[in-house]
Amino acid sequence: MFFIALKIEWCKSRARMLCWREEVELLLEEMRRVVAFAQWKSAWWRQRVDSLPNASPHLQEGVSARALACSDRELSLAERLGSVWAGLMTLGQEILADVPAAHLTAVEVEIDATAEQGYDDKREDDDTLPDDEI
Repeated sequence: MFFIALKIEWCKSRARMLCWREEVELLLEEMRRVVAFAQWKSAWWRQRVDSLPNASPHLQEGVSARALACSDRELSLAERLGSVWAGLMTLGQEILADVPAAHLTAVEVEIDATAEQGYDDKREDDDTLPDDEI
């Protein structure tokens, strides 16, 4: 009976580990994409500097100034986030490296059917609410 409970707890712990691993992967990808998008947006604004060649000089000057200001803002954001998140991204990569891909394969757990009899799925420390209290 103890080994069945131990196997069940191991499976739950492994599932939690895989969920947290996925969360770390998603967070790293999200941070990378935010920085990449800000860099792309900066380049996009730079292309808008001379976007109105037939406009009056005053309008062209205003559009160029606005495009350069927005480009600088996006580039500054990308640099700032890149430097602030650099340590977190390194830590995330180290965390992912600690769980080798070999440990992520499917695991088959055998449970002895004779030992399973009498196992009560409800535990005293189960903190779920009964249906009438929901």
